[in-house]
Amino acid sequence: ASLALGYCAIETLAPACLSRVALPALVSLDLSFNALASLPELLCASAPAPPMLARLRLAGNPLALDQGYPATV
Repeated sequence: ASLALGYCAIETLAPACLSRVALPALVSLDLSFNALASLPELLCASAPAPPMLARLRLAGNPLALDQGYPATV
């Protein structure tokens, strides 16, 4: 399953973070050009990622400007 949410002025996904429980069949997620500022909040560091997720697009979000962003994603 794919979900395109680019250019929607999204600031957070909390409490529905990207987790195995919230989105189990998600393969592609486009969140580009929103207002997401926290990668740990987005990924819920304590929860496993959706098992099928192959593509996550985050370009154009403030979190993409963090120095550690490319290494984390």
